[in-house]
This record gives sequence, C-alpha cells and structure tokens, in this order.
Amino acid sequence: MNKKENKFQYIYEKEIFTEAYDFFFQDSNIFIGAGPCSLESEAQIFQTAELLLSNNISYIRCFPYKIRSDPYSFQGLQTEGIPIIKKLKQKYPKLKIISEVYSQEQFHSLEGITDIFQIGTRFMYHRELIELLGKKNSPCILKRGFQATVSEWLLSSEYYLARGGRKIILCERGIRTFESSVRNSFDITSILSVREQSKIPVIIDPSHILGKTSGIEAISKAALIAGYNGLLIETHPIPLQALSDKKQQLTFEQFKLFLNFLK
Repeated sequence: MNKKENKFQYIYEKEIFTEAYDFFFQDSNIFIGAGPCSLESEAQIFQTAELLLSNNISYIRCFPYKIRSDPYSFQGLQTEGIPIIKKLKQKYPKLKIISEVYSQEQFHSLEGITDIFQIGTRFMYHRELIELLGKKNSPCILKRGFQATVSEWLLSSEYYLARGGRKIILCERGIRTFESSVRNSFDITSILSVREQSKIPVIIDPSHILGKTSGIEAISKAALIAGYNGLLIETHPIPLQALSDKKQQLTFEQFKLFLNFLK
C-alpha cells in the first residue's frame, strides 16, 4: 500500500512496535494475562497472584474501577482498591498489573502502581484518555469497540501512536451482532484485516466473547492458529461468589487445566 494513499501514519511501521513486543512478550511468544473480572478483596487478588506466579504468568488483571451496563451492579472497589494494588505491587514485584481505566482521573490515581492500562470496549473512542496514555508512553491494551469496524479500531490506536506511545497491544473481545447464544460474536477475521495494514500485536479476550466458561479452550486454540498473539482470561478463586461476571470466570483448577491444554 502506498503511504500517500494510506490514512494511517504509524501502524504499518514494524520498527515502531519493537518496544511493544519487547514489553508484552518478555517471557513467551504468547501473551497471557489473567485474573478476576474485578478486584473484590485483598485475599482474592493475592490468591490469584500466587496462582499466576506458580504457573509462570506475569500479567495479572486487577481492576478497581469496573464500568457496568447495569448501574445497580458492582462497580468495583473504586479508590478503596488502590491501597490493595499498592500492597500487591510490593509483595509481588515480578507481576505486571493490568487495570482498566475510563477517565483521566482514574489514570492519575493508578499511575506509578499499574503497569498496563486497559481501555475497554465502551471507551475505544475516548480520544483524550488514549492520547494521554500515548503522551506518557504508558503500556496500553486497547479493546475493540463492540460496534467498531477494524478501521475505526486501528484509527483509535493512531491517537496513541501519534502522541509518541509505543507500548500498545490490541484486544479483540467480540462484536455485537444479532446472535444471542454467546455474549458477543468473535470476529476471527479481524486478525486478517489488522495484518493487512499493521504490525501491531493483537490478542483476544475469550471470556468476554463467550460470556461463559464452556468453549474457552476451543476459541483460544482457533485464535492462536489464526495468528492472534495471546489471550486475556478471567479466573476467580470461587466464581459462583464473584461480584461480577460469575459465569465466565474459570476456577483456579479449570485455569490450570486450560494452561495445560495450551501447552
């Protein structure tokens, strides 16, 4: 593709993503991030940390802020979760903490203690926040909007890249279609569209694609064969007692079986 005809300025430059690959794939050629849907307690996240480290996984989901469609559902511990994250960071320095943020205030409250900031599906168009992450070169997981085209998704990544950010990875989490048997429809072909235009790494979130635990192994296998670079997986000490997304979180035993399946 001729650069002059390409509306993208950065995503096709392979050398731009050297920093991203070095950061997200330090331990393996497959990125695996795991943890509960939301941070609920110190005991919960510390148990998860022990599980991940014992299985040589360095990236932990730890979300004090949880945006929900239902205003009456659990919205996360909010600022009460920040001291827990600080303790987590101190006790397990080898872990890299992933936290979702959807405002600049939340970013500043977690800056310095969170290693990777996730931009969720509802906020893929939050240009100011994405630009702020780019300006700081803060590691970023940018999820695809549930009604976004691949082109719109890539353009959102350009807002990060244009401000100097280089540690970015895209996450396919399914899109909204008329199908209701699963939570979202997995657009497995999105990796082909991204690869035609970019060298940016792309992972999937099978937990949010399916909305249930059954099928996670098959979807993950299909994604890796298709060329995706990794996975975000939800796991919880006792999923049935989880305060959000009970049905899609693996038990610790299921998670260990899943890792054996991947191997």
